[in-house]
Amino acid sequence: MRYVLEGSVRKAGNRVRISAQLIDAGSGAHLWADRFDGSLEGIFELQDRVASSVAGVIEPALQAAEAARTVGRPTADLPAYDLYLRAHAMIWSSARQISQALPLLEQAIEPSKSRATTPASWRMLPKRSPILARTSAP
Repeated sequence: MRYVLEGSVRKAGNRVRISAQLIDAGSGAHLWADRFDGSLEGIFELQDRVASSVAGVIEPALQAAEAARTVGRPTADLPAYDLYLRAHAMIWSSARQISQALPLLEQAIEPSKSRATTPASWRMLPKRSPILARTSAP
């Protein structure tokens, strides 16, 4: 387990406060935290607000944490890493460029190349990317 989402609920009279935080389990670093206040009469709206906020923040926070975690890892195959970086920039700059990024990622993970950047390249793709649907990547 690499990340932990923890939270608490406190009640005072007719008010409720929900606190949540995302923590890197390995280092103990806090990646995100927020609190949500509401009334017991509107508890379901508060629950929806918390769920929406957590879902909207966790994926980008995890992507940023994973990117930071892999920054210090050197690669022995600079051409493959260059292809990965170029593809990564295309993927995140415009959804229309995803199809142009796919050949770069395929070149980066050819069997003749080091697989040092392979996990990072696949992890950085959007979850609903058509690239992932057309490949057998992990």
